[in-house]
Amino acid sequence: MKKRVKNQRKTLKKQFSPPQTVKAYQCDLSNNKDILNVCKKINIENTSIDIIINCAATFPIGSLSDMTLDEFEKCMQINVTAPFLISKS
Repeated sequence: MKKRVKNQRKTLKKQFSPPQTVKAYQCDLSNNKDILNVCKKINIENTSIDIIINCAATFPIGSLSDMTLDEFEKCMQINVTAPFLISKS
């Protein structure tokens, strides 16, 4: 996972010319506490968020009628709640 974040950081740095700054942050999007800790770190660094890339989107394989409430809540957490919390920071 860390290697993937490092590679993404390199790719983004190549795409944006100086003096722009590109930072990548890693967190568990299924864990609100982890998300809020990363948001706190971003605020402490006095960094603004211009782009959010959520590479963790999830949806269970199968029909909606077979989905459990836990699976639905996990989808909503990762795909909706996490980006919402990050955007608010």
